[in-house]
Amino acid sequence: MKTNSRQRVDTAKEQQIQQQNNRRKTQQASGSANATTEFGRSLKDLLGRSAIANQLNEEELFAATAYQLIANRFGVETAKDFKSAFRLNMADKPQRERFASPERATKESLKFFVESTIMTREEATQIRQLAFNAAQLDDNSNKVWDSWGDTRAVTSFKKGQALVQARLEESGNSPVVIAGAGGKSRVSSYGSEGQPAPRTGRRSRKRLGQEA
Repeated sequence: MKTNSRQRVDTAKEQQIQQQNNRRKTQQASGSANATTEFGRSLKDLLGRSAIANQLNEEELFAATAYQLIANRFGVETAKDFKSAFRLNMADKPQRERFASPERATKESLKFFVESTIMTREEATQIRQLAFNAAQLDDNSNKVWDSWGDTRAVTSFKKGQALVQARLEESGNSPVVIAGAGGKSRVSSYGSEGQPAPRTGRRSRKRLGQEA
């Protein structure tokens, strides 16, 4: 059956409207993932996404906060080593995990740092606890949850980056520059409020991928 001119016009209009709606959704998603805080830039740098359009969960915030705290405490180069270890642990997930767990990958990376004498067990525990507290999104403060089912705790990228940025600043851990820092960072406030002062002359460390 032939399509009359009226039908063709209506179809063309519907297609135009659909295209406009799709473009609007893409623009809104892209805008929601703009990093407007230093923590937001660190978050995107660690997760390796050009845009985080939908949502963040507590596990992802936990991992990125640990990454940020390591940069504050030990410097940008050590934070980059953590990012390498974290991504390796995300890729090498156990079979029981349907989706790779950022919480597990973070804890395994911190354990590796302790075993490699990059940090002490006490320092790793402190970073883990600070990151755990900063990542909380719901009333259950005993866990960090993911994005699925009964263990779902999520927020938008815009809200998540602002929330953790504020919590870090309030605790005296204002984020230093990591992404695009060229190996240089600002002076950290990690040593405030009873926290250990930053150390730049720490014992020699192995870089990831290098032999002792």
